[in-house]
Amino acid sequence: YTGTDNKPHEQGVWIPNPFWPGEFGYMLAPTFYTVEGVNTEEPIYITRVGKVEACPDTIYFDPIVLSNERNITSDFKMAIQRRYGFTDQTDVQKVDFDHFIDTVRCLEFDYDISSFEDILYCSKLEKIVLGKNRYLDPTKSSAADASILYDATRSVNVLNAANKLLGLKVERYNNHYDFKKTLAYVESKGNPILPDDLEYIPESEIDKITCSVQDIVEHDSHLEALLDNDPATFWYPFEASSVRTYEIVISFKSQQFVRGFKVKQVEDEKVQHYFPNQIRIQVSNDQVIWKSVTHTLEHPLGRGVGEVTLLPMAEPAEVKYVKITLSDQAYVNLFSLRLADIVPYK
Repeated sequence: YTGTDNKPHEQGVWIPNPFWPGEFGYMLAPTFYTVEGVNTEEPIYITRVGKVEACPDTIYFDPIVLSNERNITSDFKMAIQRRYGFTDQTDVQKVDFDHFIDTVRCLEFDYDISSFEDILYCSKLEKIVLGKNRYLDPTKSSAADASILYDATRSVNVLNAANKLLGLKVERYNNHYDFKKTLAYVESKGNPILPDDLEYIPESEIDKITCSVQDIVEHDSHLEALLDNDPATFWYPFEASSVRTYEIVISFKSQQFVRGFKVKQVEDEKVQHYFPNQIRIQVSNDQVIWKSVTHTLEHPLGRGVGEVTLLPMAEPAEVKYVKITLSDQAYVNLFSLRLADIVPYK
C-alpha cells in the first residue's frame, strides 16, 4: 500500500509455522491488525503465498486489490433497517442508507447479532447503546435471556479500534452481548425502565378480537386476555401435534390514532418454552390493504419471563383494524404459544 507519506509500505501478517520449516514456513497470525497512515486514494494490495496439502510447490497467488465498496454484513443491515428504517435494497434507498452510515452518531442494538465489525464504516459514530429496548423483569430474568454476540473476539477488537480512532463509548444494559472481558469504555447501565407515560387505548374502544385458529370445545384459550393489559392473565392456545400460524384481528369500534404496541410475555418460567420469538403486526382501515407497523415485516420478541417489547409504529396513524401474526413454538413433540398482552397505545 501507499502511505500518507506517498511511499510504498508493507504490513506482514505472518508468524513462523513449525510444521512447514524453510523460506515459506509461516502461517497467518491469530490476531487483528490496525494499519495506519494509509493513503486510501491509492490501490491497496493483498499478496498471498502458500502451499496445498500433498503438493510440494509453493503457490504465489495473484494479488487482490481492495475496493472501496462497503461489504456490510446482513446482520448489521437488518439491525439498521429494523431500528431506523434504512435499507440498501434499491439504488434510491442505498443513497439514504449510505448517508445514514456516514452521519450517524449513536446506534442502538437489542437483539442477537454476529458481530459489531461494521461500526467502523460509521465514521462519525460516538456511542453505541446495547439492550436499552429490552424491558426484562429484573426479578425473573436470567443470563440465558441476554442478547447474544456470536463473534465476541472480532467485535472486541473492532470496538477497541473504534474507541481509539473515534473515542467510541458503549452503554450496556443488563449485560447483553457478552464481550468475555472487561472494557474500560463500556458503561453498565443496569435494567432499562419501561416508560410510564404511554397512553394505552382502553379495552372498551375495541369491538372484537378474532383468531384464525379456533378453540376446541374442551379448551378456552382466553384470547381476550391479550387486550386487558393485565400480566396475571394470558392467552394460551391448546397444544397441538403440528405447528400452526395464527392470524389475530383486532377491530376497533371507530378509528383510533395508534403510535405503537406493547407486547408482554407471560410471567411464568414454567411455560417459557412456548413464548413467541417474533411477531408481525399490520394495520388497516378496510381489511384489504394492510401496512406493517414496523420497518420490517416481522420483528423479534425478547423471550425473558415477563419481558415487554415496545413496537412504535414507523408511521403513527388512524387505524380501524390490527392484524397480528404469530407461529407456534415447539416443546418436545407439542406446539403452542403463551402470551400475556398485545396492547395498542396512542
